[in-house]
Amino acid sequence: MREKTDALINLAMHLRSVENNHKVTIVDRDDELIIARLDRPGSLYDTLKNIRGREISYAEITHSTTPLPGAAVDLEVQRFEFDIRNEKESLPVEPIDIPLKIRQAVGKTLRARYPDFNFVDFRRIFDLLWCNHPSYVRISPFERIARILWVYQQTRRNNGFFFDVETTAAGEAQRESRVLFGVALPPRKEFLSQVMEVFQRLDIGVRRAYSLTLAMDESPYFLGNFYVRAHTGSLISKASALCKDCRQSFTTPRFWPAAAGPILTFYPTES
Repeated sequence: MREKTDALINLAMHLRSVENNHKVTIVDRDDELIIARLDRPGSLYDTLKNIRGREISYAEITHSTTPLPGAAVDLEVQRFEFDIRNEKESLPVEPIDIPLKIRQAVGKTLRARYPDFNFVDFRRIFDLLWCNHPSYVRISPFERIARILWVYQQTRRNNGFFFDVETTAAGEAQRESRVLFGVALPPRKEFLSQVMEVFQRLDIGVRRAYSLTLAMDESPYFLGNFYVRAHTGSLISKASALCKDCRQSFTTPRFWPAAAGPILTFYPTES
């Protein structure tokens, strides 16, 4: 959120209010909502229930690395943008002026991290990402941009659905599991809340998340990176039963409409 100077100033001014309130609204505009609240189980899902009916083009969820002063839990900041473009609005109408430094750095990262990426498609899908969300490209780390391009390509290769789990690198303050998830033709509304319902039902805590809904090629795509840990504190490995349950929840046949293959329709959360 470093590019949001006004939001950061507002957050600093109201930081002490977060402890004694369910939430503090930092930014509330037609195209953007930023909320600060204490990190509690189900806090993100609770927010998403309150913004039902709005089409989310970008969602970013982050937590502080230490507890909020005066509180026993971390600060959670939730940011949402509501600017989904249609396919015509996302098509390049002139040469795309992405800085060469960014193109080269993302390409280098893709080769190192995801060697199976097909570079024949690199310029075209990078241009589409830029047309959909130029600010995401400008401010995101090169690795995050590379990862979202790879998830998109894998989603297309796998008939509109992709699910994978990685583990963050050793040496970070707290290692996390990274759930990578892509789906073509997601529902226009409330899709992210359904995804979060799966994590909540499986007792998986989302520590960070960056998800985009983009008009790519012939249809919209939902592309997400979720940094998670089980509420027991354990990582989620590819071979774990929890990973299998998560993937199965995202691939149950009744989650998908007949028109395009799988899409999610979740079981109700048990109280």
